[in-house]
Amino acid sequence: KMELNILDLNDYCLGSVLKYHDLEDHVRFAQTCKRFQEVLRDWSPVLYPDFRIKRSHDTDPEEVKWQFQLLCILRDVIKRLYLDIHQEDGEAPLSIDDLVGQIKEMESLEYIAINEGSMFGGLNLKSSTPRQQLIEKALDALEFLPNLKSVSVSSKTDIYTACCLKRMKCLERISIDNKIAVEDLIEICKSNENLRVLWLREVVGELADIVPHCANLEEISFPMFASHKSYARLADLPKLRKVIIKSTNSTSPCAKLMELFDAFADKKEQTALESMLLFSCLNFDEASKLIQLTSLKELRCSFDDARCIDLLTDLTELEGLYIMLGRSAAGSKECLNILRSCQKLKRLHINSNLSIEFTSKALEVLRKVRTPEKQKPLQLYSTGLMHLC
Repeated sequence: KMELNILDLNDYCLGSVLKYHDLEDHVRFAQTCKRFQEVLRDWSPVLYPDFRIKRSHDTDPEEVKWQFQLLCILRDVIKRLYLDIHQEDGEAPLSIDDLVGQIKEMESLEYIAINEGSMFGGLNLKSSTPRQQLIEKALDALEFLPNLKSVSVSSKTDIYTACCLKRMKCLERISIDNKIAVEDLIEICKSNENLRVLWLREVVGELADIVPHCANLEEISFPMFASHKSYARLADLPKLRKVIIKSTNSTSPCAKLMELFDAFADKKEQTALESMLLFSCLNFDEASKLIQLTSLKELRCSFDDARCIDLLTDLTELEGLYIMLGRSAAGSKECLNILRSCQKLKRLHINSNLSIEFTSKALEVLRKVRTPEKQKPLQLYSTGLMHLC
């Protein structure tokens, strides 16, 4: 009878076994021998596609220590890192200098998210070190990482965040979840010429001032503020494909939003815009301006008036549409009109209390307007009462 032990397994079998073990087991496995360590490193993209160092409210501090030990083993092969930094009183399991020392060696790192605490708690670092210093050192450690392309920062250290991002040269995606002055944002855009995606929470100054310095920007996310004069110049961004407007923070109708719609419509022959996600509720006047953007392939919008849905029938290039309706506006008839007119739709998501007959009527419409031999079935979702089941 042949006897086998774990050393007789090939690397693929060992990696497959690792999928059924926890983080602490992975560390102990890697510490056993050089071969096991290499197997763990080879399988890290499967086991840890997003490596997280985070302490939630119910996590034993020992868990953070195991996370750090695993980070030491995998640091040069990790591509995505999430740090939830939260300072608390009392004994801490990890020092910022130890953590920063590992980050500086992460040569494969492409994306990092730094979050200064959360509702779930965070990474408990030495309480004798001011929280601002924790963020600053973590940001400093990123400057010379050769493959870093994307940074997401949520912290209260506004000024230092801007200073660090200005020193970086090769970022393609930036998310800043704190206040930033437009002068700093311009410098960041200048130093990162290949910037493609920019997500912002609050800009002090005119956001549109970044336009001359963002020739390669493809996606921007921001809230509209009444204090800003205009957002219309964003339509001059030559490669902008996607606009996400988190809120308008203004009375309705929002003149600045309508002005932005007009600006994109005036440049419809030059603009690359094909996706717009709007998280504030549009009224009829705003929706009437929105439908000028006939090149849109993706749209997310919210209405209180079902008549606004009928306006969307002009957007015949749409491939993805997400509609939210207020309780008073069911919109079944109008949504059927969308199916008739927007025949390129691949996905329709409706958040509304649709009529009980909507599903059967939608199928009737689709049979008439779609060609099964040439088109895949429409993905139809509803989060209203009927759930389209």
